[in-house]
Amino acid sequence: MSPILGTFSDKAGRRKPWLGFFSLVAILAVAAMWFVRPSADDVLLALVLLAVANLGFELAIVFYNSMLPSFVPRHLFGRVSGWGWGAGYAGGLVCLAIALVWIVQPETPPFGLDKEMAEHVRAVTPLAAIWFAVFALPLFFFTPDEPRTGLPFRRVLREGLSEVLGTLRTIR
Repeated sequence: MSPILGTFSDKAGRRKPWLGFFSLVAILAVAAMWFVRPSADDVLLALVLLAVANLGFELAIVFYNSMLPSFVPRHLFGRVSGWGWGAGYAGGLVCLAIALVWIVQPETPPFGLDKEMAEHVRAVTPLAAIWFAVFALPLFFFTPDEPRTGLPFRRVLREGLSEVLGTLRTIR
Protein backbone atom coordinates (compact mmCIF):
# COMPACT_ATOMS: atom_id res chain seq x y z
CA MET A 1 0.00 0.00 0.00
CA SER A 2 2.83 2.42 0.84
CA PRO A 3 4.51 2.27 -2.59
CA ILE A 4 1.18 2.96 -4.27
CA LEU A 5 0.48 5.92 -1.98
CA GLY A 6 4.04 7.16 -2.46
CA THR A 7 3.70 7.29 -6.23
CA PHE A 8 0.22 8.74 -5.83
CA SER A 9 1.74 11.45 -3.64
CA ASP A 10 4.40 12.22 -6.25
CA LYS A 11 1.86 12.41 -9.09
CA ALA A 12 -0.86 14.37 -7.24
CA GLY A 13 1.38 17.06 -5.75
CA ARG A 14 -0.20 18.14 -2.49
CA ARG A 15 0.76 16.00 0.47
CA LYS A 16 -0.49 17.85 3.54
CA PRO A 17 -4.17 16.93 3.10
CA TRP A 18 -3.27 13.23 2.97
CA LEU A 19 -0.79 13.55 5.81
CA GLY A 20 -3.46 15.34 7.84
CA PHE A 21 -6.11 12.74 7.07
CA PHE A 22 -3.99 9.72 7.99
CA SER A 23 -2.58 11.50 11.06
CA LEU A 24 -6.13 12.24 12.18
CA VAL A 25 -7.06 8.57 11.73
CA ALA A 26 -4.12 7.61 13.97
CA ILE A 27 -4.87 10.31 16.54
CA LEU A 28 -8.56 9.41 16.82
CA ALA A 29 -7.83 5.68 17.09
CA VAL A 30 -5.26 6.29 19.84
CA ALA A 31 -7.66 8.59 21.70
CA ALA A 32 -10.44 6.00 21.38
CA MET A 33 -8.26 3.48 23.21
CA TRP A 34 -9.50 5.21 26.35
CA PHE A 35 -12.66 3.12 25.93
CA VAL A 36 -10.76 -0.17 26.15
CA ARG A 37 -11.47 -1.48 29.64
CA PRO A 38 -9.34 -4.08 31.44
CA SER A 39 -11.63 -6.90 30.35
CA ALA A 40 -11.41 -9.85 28.00
CA ASP A 41 -14.55 -8.43 26.38
CA ASP A 42 -12.52 -5.49 25.05
CA VAL A 43 -9.60 -7.40 23.52
CA LEU A 44 -11.05 -7.23 20.00
CA LEU A 45 -11.73 -3.49 20.37
CA ALA A 46 -8.14 -2.97 21.55
CA LEU A 47 -6.73 -4.91 18.61
CA VAL A 48 -8.89 -3.09 16.06
CA LEU A 49 -7.99 0.33 17.46
CA LEU A 50 -4.31 -0.59 17.57
CA ALA A 51 -4.43 -1.79 13.95
CA VAL A 52 -6.26 1.36 12.79
CA ALA A 53 -3.87 3.63 14.72
CA ASN A 54 -0.83 1.86 13.32
CA LEU A 55 -2.20 1.88 9.77
CA GLY A 56 -3.03 5.59 10.02
CA PHE A 57 0.43 6.38 11.37
CA GLU A 58 2.30 4.31 8.80
CA LEU A 59 0.32 5.77 5.90
CA ALA A 60 0.84 9.29 7.25
CA ILE A 61 4.58 8.58 7.27
CA VAL A 62 4.46 7.94 3.51
CA PHE A 63 3.32 11.53 2.93
CA TYR A 64 5.55 12.92 5.68
CA ASN A 65 8.63 11.33 4.11
CA SER A 66 7.66 12.51 0.64
CA MET A 67 7.66 16.13 1.84
CA LEU A 68 11.38 16.19 2.69
CA PRO A 69 12.62 16.91 -0.87
CA SER A 70 10.28 19.93 -0.99
CA PHE A 71 12.20 21.94 1.57
CA VAL A 72 15.58 20.30 2.24
CA PRO A 73 18.57 20.14 -0.13
CA ARG A 74 19.39 16.58 -1.19
CA HIS A 75 22.76 16.54 0.59
CA LEU A 76 20.98 17.23 3.92
CA PHE A 77 18.27 14.53 3.62
CA GLY A 78 19.95 12.14 6.05
CA ARG A 79 20.76 14.78 8.64
CA VAL A 80 17.35 16.46 8.63
CA SER A 81 15.52 13.14 8.55
CA GLY A 82 17.63 11.81 11.42
CA TRP A 83 17.08 14.93 13.50
CA GLY A 84 13.35 14.73 12.81
CA TRP A 85 13.11 11.11 13.92
CA GLY A 86 15.34 11.77 16.92
CA ALA A 87 13.19 14.71 17.99
CA GLY A 88 10.09 12.56 17.57
CA TYR A 89 11.48 9.80 19.76
CA ALA A 90 12.69 12.31 22.36
CA GLY A 91 9.22 13.87 22.38
CA GLY A 92 7.69 10.43 22.85
CA LEU A 93 9.95 9.81 25.84
CA VAL A 94 8.97 13.17 27.35
CA CYS A 95 5.29 12.26 26.88
CA LEU A 96 5.93 8.88 28.51
CA ALA A 97 7.70 10.51 31.47
CA ILE A 98 4.85 13.00 31.94
CA ALA A 99 2.31 10.17 31.77
CA LEU A 100 4.20 8.05 34.30
CA VAL A 101 4.90 10.82 36.79
CA TRP A 102 1.65 12.74 36.52
CA ILE A 103 -0.98 10.11 35.65
CA VAL A 104 0.10 6.48 36.16
CA GLN A 105 2.35 6.40 39.25
CA PRO A 106 0.71 8.80 41.74
CA GLU A 107 -1.02 7.07 44.65
CA THR A 108 -4.09 9.20 43.96
CA PRO A 109 -4.51 9.64 40.20
CA PRO A 110 -5.43 13.10 38.90
CA PHE A 111 -8.96 14.06 37.82
CA GLY A 112 -10.53 11.41 40.06
CA LEU A 113 -9.47 8.60 37.72
CA ASP A 114 -10.54 5.16 38.96
CA LYS A 115 -7.62 2.78 39.47
CA GLU A 116 -9.98 -0.21 39.66
CA MET A 117 -11.01 0.42 36.05
CA ALA A 118 -7.39 1.19 35.09
CA GLU A 119 -8.43 4.72 34.13
CA HIS A 120 -5.04 6.03 35.29
CA VAL A 121 -3.43 3.80 32.64
CA ARG A 122 -6.13 4.29 30.01
CA ALA A 123 -5.76 8.08 30.33
CA VAL A 124 -2.33 7.79 28.73
CA THR A 125 -3.93 7.20 25.32
CA PRO A 126 -5.81 10.53 25.12
CA LEU A 127 -2.63 12.23 26.36
CA ALA A 128 -0.62 10.56 23.58
CA ALA A 129 -3.26 11.54 21.01
CA ILE A 130 -3.23 15.17 22.15
CA TRP A 131 0.58 15.13 22.19
CA PHE A 132 0.67 13.83 18.60
CA ALA A 133 -1.87 16.42 17.44
CA VAL A 134 -0.18 19.38 19.12
CA PHE A 135 3.32 18.54 17.91
CA ALA A 136 2.10 17.82 14.38
CA LEU A 137 0.66 21.34 14.04
CA PRO A 138 3.98 23.11 13.26
CA LEU A 139 4.45 20.85 10.25
CA PHE A 140 1.08 21.93 8.88
CA PHE A 141 1.56 25.62 9.63
CA PHE A 142 5.24 26.22 8.89
CA THR A 143 6.31 23.91 6.07
CA PRO A 144 5.57 24.29 2.38
CA ASP A 145 3.45 21.87 0.41
CA GLU A 146 3.78 21.03 -3.25
CA PRO A 147 1.19 22.63 -5.51
CA ARG A 148 -1.53 20.43 -6.88
CA THR A 149 -0.53 19.00 -10.25
CA GLY A 150 -4.04 19.36 -11.64
CA LEU A 151 -4.01 15.82 -13.00
CA PRO A 152 -7.35 14.02 -12.76
CA PHE A 153 -7.59 11.50 -9.92
CA ARG A 154 -7.95 8.52 -12.27
CA ARG A 155 -4.86 9.53 -14.21
CA VAL A 156 -2.85 10.01 -11.02
CA LEU A 157 -3.97 6.59 -9.83
CA ARG A 158 -3.28 4.93 -13.18
CA GLU A 159 0.19 6.48 -13.55
CA GLY A 160 1.05 5.70 -9.94
CA LEU A 161 0.05 2.05 -10.28
CA SER A 162 1.89 1.82 -13.58
CA GLU A 163 5.06 3.16 -11.95
CA VAL A 164 4.82 0.68 -9.06
CA LEU A 165 4.23 -2.22 -11.46
CA GLY A 166 7.17 -1.07 -13.59
CA THR A 167 9.40 -1.07 -10.53
CA LEU A 168 8.22 -4.55 -9.55
CA ARG A 169 9.01 -5.83 -13.06
CA THR A 170 12.61 -4.60 -12.79
CA ILE A 171 13.10 -6.56 -9.57
CA ARG A 172 12.71 -9.92 -11.31
